Amino acid sequence: VRKDRKLNSVSLSSLLYPLSGATMKLCSPGMVPSDEEEMTVKELSINPTSAVLRVQPDRGCAQILMILPLTSNKFEIRWLDIVDAAKEKKKVEPGAMDKENASEQLDDSLTVSHDVMHTVEDGVIRSTNILQIETSESALNSVDFLVYGPKGTRVTSVSGYALSRWTAGQYNTTSSMIPVRAYFKSSNLDSSATLHVHTESDTDSAKKEQDLELTRIECFGALRQSGHIGVIKVANSVELHQRKAVGLARAEPTDIASQLRLNTDRPIMLAYKYLNPKYTLHLSSTSHTAMDTLEAVVDRIHYEALAMDTHIMHSIVIMMKSTHLQYLEVEGIPSHASMFTLIVNGVPAKPVKGGGTENSLLIPLLVGLNTEKANDGHGMKTSIELRYFTTHDPLRGQGSISLPLPQVTHPISVVTTELRLPKTLSYNFTGDFGERSSDRLKYPVPSAFSYVKGKRMVPRDYKFSRLDDVMEDETSQDDDGSAIKIDIPQSGRSYFFQRLLVVNQALTLNVAYAAIPAKPEPASLWDKFEKFFR
Repeated sequence: VRKDRKLNSVSLSSLLYPLSGATMKLCSPGMVPSDEEEMTVKELSINPTSAVLRVQPDRGCAQILMILPLTSNKFEIRWLDIVDAAKEKKKVEPGAMDKENASEQLDDSLTVSHDVMHTVEDGVIRSTNILQIETSESALNSVDFLVYGPKGTRVTSVSGYALSRWTAGQYNTTSSMIPVRAYFKSSNLDSSATLHVHTESDTDSAKKEQDLELTRIECFGALRQSGHIGVIKVANSVELHQRKAVGLARAEPTDIASQLRLNTDRPIMLAYKYLNPKYTLHLSSTSHTAMDTLEAVVDRIHYEALAMDTHIMHSIVIMMKSTHLQYLEVEGIPSHASMFTLIVNGVPAKPVKGGGTENSLLIPLLVGLNTEKANDGHGMKTSIELRYFTTHDPLRGQGSISLPLPQVTHPISVVTTELRLPKTLSYNFTGDFGERSSDRLKYPVPSAFSYVKGKRMVPRDYKFSRLDDVMEDETSQDDDGSAIKIDIPQSGRSYFFQRLLVVNQALTLNVAYAAIPAKPEPASLWDKFEKFFR
């Protein structure tokens, strides 16, 4: 058994055969197993770390059961001391300081480097502290520090290498602080340690203007403590300015520890440095009323209608961007419309009836999204294909057809329309698109897209062609019977219309049709000769 300061260790190496398990009894010096109190091991560790340990208190000693990996030909056990099992179960009260550890800590020369980043959010200020503690005389057993802040300040977590546990006392209203103690494992012989301390303090979001006191940390028994302070803002409706700064000097944001500076995507508004932990920093906060912004915008809507003898097939392609919109409400759908089919981002879906008006549909938007980019905070581009059928009177003689375009409540950049009508009739157009049609569209027809990735496997030397673009991937489509895609056949003569920047306006296209008058038959040669001699 080897002893280094307070640490005991025993090791076995150069084993001829791998050892899968072992049992060991550890006894205190000068004590033999007898009918005395049960003993246990304090701060026990083993190498390799993949081994499994089980400590059983026994009379006068501690029994250790070990399960070792077969790939290891050596192992080492380290422990601090063998103590009474009943006394070891007693917990230290939060914030209390035992005299033995306190005297040891005061004898050491502690130097502390402290960096903190304060994040101002709506109703709360979150602070991330990094404490780099060094001592020159002995290993660190525990560190005590005080967290100063306004009423309601709380310590949410303390973490660090070789940290055994930490305790925090109650908030002291007299001195406005919280005592915190961090305990390190005794098997750690390093004379330095790094602690990450997270704190929170509440703010009154109902007040338009208020004074914000930022938390600070003061290590107990430190010979010297210095550090840097950074302030960033997450709440866009809050304006921050320095109100009171005592014991601080302005610094560059690059002076703050890289662990804090590089872990935020927000600019550092204020940066300070200090040489004495007894500083004071207050900020003035002004809350502004945030205005509502658009949740979605429609880039393109292409409406296509094919009129036959008694039926009209409608097709709508919508290209839009949305942030948190779950459904798109489409109004102006005829009440006698039937046989709906809906494709969202290349995935079949089912529309639901809207609650606003009778002739409205709700199109689900959270379908077929790109899972890699759906949660990045940016607007997702969505492709929608909606098709349905309506009926009308037979296209004979004279008559008219009214085609109300589906309406959405969001701004539309470009609306294009293609109307296919039989060639046997003449037409006059009225409505919101004007009386004259165009021979072609100035804007290309939008193409629906899909985020679904194909799973078809091809050989390495496979030569791709245009047929691969139209070839269906059987594994990429969910056969759940949600919808069937219907293509519009190419028939009749096409008439094109377009409108730019449509906002909260219902567009209508009226078509008046009439039979084309028959052309007179040309006169025969005898009729022309007879007419000439008259």
